[in-house]
Amino acid sequence: MMKPHILIVEDVVDYLRSLKGILDAEYEVSTASSLEEGKRLLTANISVLLTDIRLDETQLNNIDGILLAKWAKEKFPALEVVFMTAFDQQEVLRDGNKLKDVPVLMKPLRLSILKRILKELTNGPDSLR
Repeated sequence: MMKPHILIVEDVVDYLRSLKGILDAEYEVSTASSLEEGKRLLTANISVLLTDIRLDETQLNNIDGILLAKWAKEKFPALEVVFMTAFDQQEVLRDGNKLKDVPVLMKPLRLSILKRILKELTNGPDSLR
């Protein structure tokens, strides 16, 4: 059976490597560290886009992860999206930027929650039983 394919987009390379290492056993994992790289790697065979909201720590108002997710959903409507952030992004998400029904996970990520969400998104809700 083929493993579901996840694209992780995160500008902090150490964090990106850690997430890939943790998820590699259960998923095919591709990684990108910028909006542009994420766009290049997104294809129809990717099941889930796991992206940081802020893809440039030097810009407080950076929402490249949201821009990437919106672009990706237009091209691949079946794609599932999960946002992650180390910042309180409620203001950013309130500005009409939030995609409907997209989970937002706070960093540091609780791996049990991340894994549960990924399992649900790739296998459907019945997979949790």
